[in-house]
Amino acid sequence: MADFWQSSGYHLLRKRADGRLVVTDDFLRYYYSRPELAPVAESCAAERALHASLMQDPRRDVAGSEMDAVADPDARENYRVMMRFRGRLLAAETLEAFYFDLFREDVAVPPAFIHHTAQVILRSILDGSEDGLEARAAELFFRKQRVSINDGAIMLADDETVEMHANGGGFGNLGKLLKEGRTSPRTIELDVLDEASGGHYFERDERHDTVLRLNHGQPGCFALARVLEGEFGRTRPGLRLEMISVAPGAQSRGIGRALLAALIARCEAGPWRQMIAVIGDSDNLASIRLHASLGFRHTGTLRAVGFKLGRWVDSVLMQRALGPGGAMPPAAAP
Repeated sequence: MADFWQSSGYHLLRKRADGRLVVTDDFLRYYYSRPELAPVAESCAAERALHASLMQDPRRDVAGSEMDAVADPDARENYRVMMRFRGRLLAAETLEAFYFDLFREDVAVPPAFIHHTAQVILRSILDGSEDGLEARAAELFFRKQRVSINDGAIMLADDETVEMHANGGGFGNLGKLLKEGRTSPRTIELDVLDEASGGHYFERDERHDTVLRLNHGQPGCFALARVLEGEFGRTRPGLRLEMISVAPGAQSRGIGRALLAALIARCEAGPWRQMIAVIGDSDNLASIRLHASLGFRHTGTLRAVGFKLGRWVDSVLMQRALGPGGAMPPAAAP
């Protein structure tokens, strides 16, 4: 069985019978050992004492005066941020509940902590998977990607890694490909994961130096859909996906189409019979045309049901049958 992302601290969590993750003392110690909190040579006595006490008793209450006594202002603020984060973390029943609750109100958690939480949850979802393409696709949810299109191929590589090797040092032509978008994908064939080479991901899973091809109908796109299904389709009879969106700088490159097409294909392989799209604003012609091109038909419009940016907007309803749709009863029906 493949083990990966070992530095994430996933193995320090406790998994309940329902598969949800529970924070442990060792997981808190993992956070206290991060560079933002671990003492350095210049750390004062108060900082060292505070850190040692938290490593001994990770859940103990920390008085404001203890943090005020830390001499270094950056370290002092880091402890305040960590204590707020710990408070929200321990208030939630599971790590998944903590993550979902973050977005119900103003997010006061550092982005690095949010991304790490997403990584650990995904590691749990993928536990037992031997598919390196799935693990690589999951990186899209916690690591920024650089997109390049070459000869129609939509290629995604880790943004931080691309920047680090943008001049090609130690990375062949991969950095130049994603940085400049001019090198042929064939020159980096060994670095692009496919079904044949996907297993090699586990040999380099924490290097973030592989490329994922996300074109419609390609293995990487289906792998991404399987990751989505892993969380949302495993225990629910109905699947609700709030939004598929593409960052402004990456639009008009076929990425949204590839994501939606992969989701449709995966849903058709499952028990679902209908997909319903609720598109905000009748003027969102790009989204309407995209859905229509993938088999959705217009079923209705809810007029002026939202107020956004100073004007009333509609909600456009579109629907697409999956498999036999309504032509035959569900398999479980008598």
